[in-house]
Amino acid sequence: MELYKIIRIKILSDKPNDEDSIIKEPNNLENTSIVENVDDIVVNETKSQIDNESIFSEDNSILSNIHDESHESIIKLTINDKVKDSSDIIDEQEYVSITACFHWKVTDSVIGDLDKTYLIGTNIITRLNDSIPTIKIKSSGESIKYKTLVRDNSKKIFGILNKDIITIKHLNNTNNYHNYLVLLKKSKKLSSKFKNSINCIDSNTFKWRSYLGIFTPEKINPTKAEVYDTLSKDKRVSNTLSIDKNSIKLVNVYKCISQVIGETPY
Repeated sequence: MELYKIIRIKILSDKPNDEDSIIKEPNNLENTSIVENVDDIVVNETKSQIDNESIFSEDNSILSNIHDESHESIIKLTINDKVKDSSDIIDEQEYVSITACFHWKVTDSVIGDLDKTYLIGTNIITRLNDSIPTIKIKSSGESIKYKTLVRDNSKKIFGILNKDIITIKHLNNTNNYHNYLVLLKKSKKLSSKFKNSINCIDSNTFKWRSYLGIFTPEKINPTKAEVYDTLSKDKRVSNTLSIDKNSIKLVNVYKCISQVIGETPY
């Protein structure tokens, strides 16, 4: 909602063509009010009674320019200085978010039975429940190498090594946030680097947040890309990851993984 404030009220007096006409002072004014605060405006059908002496006194700023009762009074309002609502304020700073994850199957057996349902696990590094880290981009005249920025900060924030990273992929943009996926190699050393959110109650520390996708195959030995592409279309998946005041849908993470995970059978 746009709000406006009245800066000044100016009254102009024009002499009428008929000099015999006289504007009499009214005993009361109907539906008249003086607005001192924009928040005090109320629209209704109640008649307002205003004291004559206070309205027509010489000290009253509204009628201070009236010098002759025979003049017709014309009220002019000058409105400017638009008041911005707090929701209109836009953060022009840019950020990068990092979704670092690895994938796994609950069972080691191949997907070779069309009558079975398989659980596909995705572990994502989070903290503060389902929040992922963000980095403020330092503006400069040079073009930003986002993947290099994401790789360097992944090593700095999570303490991972280059050999732990399979690939880095742009996930999407959310407002002024550039969201990137960091696909990691699953290993015992990497898995033990952080506790799982099921066992860790400290919300301020990084931990693994495990998401389980339900996959029902339509053919034997589907590729990893096909599995994650199917998960990204599952309407039952409503989980989101928080990035400050914004969020990323888990199905979008699944879709991004399907684009980089490879075509080998799962």
